[in-house]
Order: sequence, then structure tokens, then C-alpha cells
Amino acid sequence: MGESGLGLWNALLRHYAMGGFPEEALLLYREMRRGGGGGLPGDTFTFSFLVKACANLLRVVAGMQVHGVTVKNGLEPDVYVQTALLNMYCECGLIGEGQRMFDGMPERNLVTWNAMMTGLMKRSEVDKARVLFDQMCERNVISWTCMIDGYTRAYRFMEALLFFYRMMGEGLCPTEITILAVVPAISNLGALDIAESLHAYCQKNGHTMSDIRVSNCLIDMYAKCGSIDNSLKVFKEMADDRNLVSWTSMISGFAMHGMAKEVVELLERMGRGDIKPNRVTFLSMLNACSHGGLVDEGLRIFSKMVHVYGIEPEVKHYGCMIDMLGRAGRLEEAEKIILEMPVDVNVVVWRTLLNCCAMHGNAEMGERVMARILELERGYGGDYVTLSNIFSVASRTTKLELLWQGLHRQGSRFSVELARGDVPRARQSSTDQGRRSNRLRAAALHHLSPPTRLAVGLRGLELPPSLPCTDPVRKNLHFLLPATRRMMIERGTETPSALVMSPLVMVVAGPAPPHRFGGFSCAFGFAVSELFFLLLVQHL
Repeated sequence: MGESGLGLWNALLRHYAMGGFPEEALLLYREMRRGGGGGLPGDTFTFSFLVKACANLLRVVAGMQVHGVTVKNGLEPDVYVQTALLNMYCECGLIGEGQRMFDGMPERNLVTWNAMMTGLMKRSEVDKARVLFDQMCERNVISWTCMIDGYTRAYRFMEALLFFYRMMGEGLCPTEITILAVVPAISNLGALDIAESLHAYCQKNGHTMSDIRVSNCLIDMYAKCGSIDNSLKVFKEMADDRNLVSWTSMISGFAMHGMAKEVVELLERMGRGDIKPNRVTFLSMLNACSHGGLVDEGLRIFSKMVHVYGIEPEVKHYGCMIDMLGRAGRLEEAEKIILEMPVDVNVVVWRTLLNCCAMHGNAEMGERVMARILELERGYGGDYVTLSNIFSVASRTTKLELLWQGLHRQGSRFSVELARGDVPRARQSSTDQGRRSNRLRAAALHHLSPPTRLAVGLRGLELPPSLPCTDPVRKNLHFLLPATRRMMIERGTETPSALVMSPLVMVVAGPAPPHRFGGFSCAFGFAVSELFFLLLVQHL
């Protein structure tokens, strides 16, 4: 057929390989070689498209066969063929082959460098990718996006954000993909001011209008930064452009903030439209009902998921149900659900019930649940500590002593350590006194609700003389909270003396849903007024 005929075959191969039909691309090449194309041998473009098809299918053996044909036909030295082969090996997980291909290339273009960096990032070889990035003479937005995404996936969020700023400083405009790469870093840092700046940039440059994924990420980002109001604002601005991810992100945001009533209302609005919730949506709803104390609503939502939408519950859905019933003190119902679960019960489910037993001091069920945990695995220190707390609250001193004696015979060791930071020498004596005082207060506060315990913990919180609105303050709350949590304090004045008189909204975010103190429902289903909250801190 000649060169014009080969061009037509290449056009078809390109369409199939890059248009989502890689299997058809391989079949088309077979037809081309068997006679439909007159036995054409193919050129560099032909094999570049074939290698791309193999990469999309993750068929490394077929890719190696194509590699062998390129060597046989003398086409391997071509930079486009080598770049395609490099990308194929990296996509298939053979990063060593890809590295050897890269090192042996006599000529490299920008696509080659980006492909090698992307392959290293997928293997979490962030530092090696950084070395390549620094060696590049020319970089484009794809190069920067690759580094930002790699740092984000490696949980090195600050470095991802710094790379984003460096890219902007060099005059490169981020694409929608760049925005999607940096948003998780901002979310995990809880940097609300940066989130608002990024949102303004997206609006100015039309990213929110051109890609719905950006708007969906903004909803999630604001929720994780503690500003559920901004999440709702973005959600409302989307209007008719919302998809299932949009609704699920907003529901997850409400659930994250313990706003169970808003979750239920949003579900009703969603049900009146054409978009139907999926497993992830229902998981967020059940989680919100669990932490919001809406047991009846949670049971109704679970029933609707099964009988109306025909979604088979997974172990995570059952875990939310058990947590919801357990928090409400309905431990027998929670245990019955576990025993009747049609799916395999894992140790996390039993551990959830054990924590609920500790919450309500049910020693008998706690022992049964601990036995179930030990049937599935050896158990870890946290399980024994939880069971010992149950025995302690229930005044089962004999069983408590037997438990610790058994652990000591097994060679277990226990220690108490500080979770964050060192203490300056000038404050060590006062810190020691504070620890002794905390141990005494911990026993007295055991039965108080978490928001009340939080109020007591805030008694010694040191605020700077000037605290900008929504400025994150990171502090340990001693024995009151299981981990360091981010506190967002919003107030209309900068003077601490006016804190009592001015409206105060506090959001404490962490592993559990945030507690929102302000004059509205918090995560535990009751209202906390500003005056009561501040008086509580003053008097404890």
C-alpha cells in the first residue's frame, strides 16, 4: 500500500490505543501484519502506539515482544519509541527496566523526563524523582504537577505546597490536574487561608467552571479545613452541575463535622432528584448518624439502603451501625447485629463494640467481646487497656489484677510518654505539678461528656495576644483527647479580654468528627451556648 497506506493504519492504531480501545489496537496490528495491510512492517509511530496499548492493558509480556520487534527492525534508538517503552515498563511496575531504558537513551526529550519521574513517583521514590527534577534543563507544568502529586501521595504535604508556590513563582499556570494534586495537601495541613486563596484563583481562571472535579475537591477541602460553611457555599454555587461525587462530598463534609441533621436533610433533597446515593454516600450518612446520636434516623437510612436502593451492606456499613447502637447504649442490639452479619466479621467490628462497652461500663459483654477479638488475632495493647478500663469502672478489681498479672507473665511492658514536644527547663516543675493534677482530674472527669472534658482541657490554653480570624492553633489537650486536634477559633475581635463578650465558634477537628461550640447543635446532639461554655471554663 505504500507510505500513505501505512499512515492510515497508524491513524487507526492511534485512535484505538489512545481512545480507550487498547485491545482493538493489538488486534488491528495483527490484521495489518497478516495481509490486510499488505504485510507492512510498521514504523516508529506504529510501535509507539502499540507500546501505549500494552501499557494501558498492563501486558508487560506483550510489551516486551513489541520491544523485541523494534530492536529487530532497528527502530529502538528512536526517542519516541524509547519513551513509549520507558512509560510501559513503569506502568507495569518494572521500574528497574524503565530506569535502565532511561539511562541508556542517547537522546531524551521533556516527555521522557516526565515519564521517568512519574514512574518513580508511583513507586514512592520521591527523592529519586526530585534528583531527576533538579537535573532537568527545561520543565513544564506536567513536571511540576508530577512532583506536587508525588509529595502529596507520600504525605509530605508541606513540600507539595512549597512546590506549588515555586511553580506559580516561575510564571507557570496550574491546570485542573495541578489543582487536584495540591488540594489534598492543603486539606491535610488544614490551611484555611491557603484554601480560600486557591478557591479565589480557581474562580478567577475558570477552573471551577471547566472541571467539576475541582469543585468537588473544594467541597472536601473546606470541610477538612474546618469551614463547612464554605463547603456548602461551593455546593450551592454548583447548582445543576452537581454529580454523585458532589452530593457525596457534601454529605461527607456534614458527617465529618457531626452535623447529622443536615445529612438527613441533604439525603431527602438528593432522593427528590435523579442522582441516587451509592455505598460511599450511605457510609457517610451512617457515620454522621452514629456521631450525632440519631439512632432512629440511622436505622431508617440503613433500611432504605438495603430495601429501596438494593445496596448490599459491607462490613464498614455494619461497623457504623454497631458504633451507632453502641454509643446509644443499645449494646445487646449491636452484638446481635454482629452475630447475624452475612459478611465476614473482622476484628475492627468487635473492637468497635469493645470501645462501646468501655463507654457504658458493661464488663460482662466486654469480656465476651475480648474473647472474640483474641479468637481472630492476638490482640494489641489498646485492647487490654480498654478491657482494664472497663474492669476499673465496674469495680472488678480482682479481674483487673488477674488481667495485668497475665500480661506481665507474657512479658508485656507498659510505659507512659509525652506525645508531643519537649518542655523547657523553666517550666518542668510546673509541668510535673500539672501532670499530677491531671491524673487526679482525669478520674473525676471520666464520666463527663467529651465536650465538657474539652472545656476543662481548654482552661490552660495559651492564646497569642493577637489571633486572626480562623487562625489554626495546634495544642495538646492532655488526657482529654486521644490525639492532637486542630482548633479553629472564629471571633470578631482581636483582644482576648473581649473573648467572653464576643460570639465564639470553636471547631475541634481530628480523628473523630469535629465538635462545634457555638449556639447550635454540636456533634453530641445538644446545644452549647457561648455563655455556658465560657462559664464552664471559668469555674473548673
